[in-house]
Amino acid sequence: MLEIEQKKDNGKIVLKLKGEASIENAEKIHKSFLQFINNNETLLLDLDEVEKVDISFLQILAALCKTLNEKKGEILFLTSLPKPLEEALIISGYFRYKHCIFDHGKSCWINEMIRSTEGG
Repeated sequence: MLEIEQKKDNGKIVLKLKGEASIENAEKIHKSFLQFINNNETLLLDLDEVEKVDISFLQILAALCKTLNEKKGEILFLTSLPKPLEEALIISGYFRYKHCIFDHGKSCWINEMIRSTEGG
């Protein structure tokens, strides 16, 4: 099960995911992100209560990153790297990337999250 809450924080929209960010909920996640990117340029994500992550969620995040980059937007994370997301990044091989694969001159969300677990 997955809940997606939307709230405002200092005039920006925050999406908070609670539960399983997995293939079973991929369509719900995708629709939520699509609705958001049609109206905003920066996505604030709170993943603190995510309990499970699989490759489908990583693929959706990567596609979202690419779309936001094309719209001159970005993804900002409000929490440090949750353990389930860290494990999915390791298992999937996403950790091997040192630079953003979209080469847009901005820091990569994957690398930002990795650095947050390493303490800087």
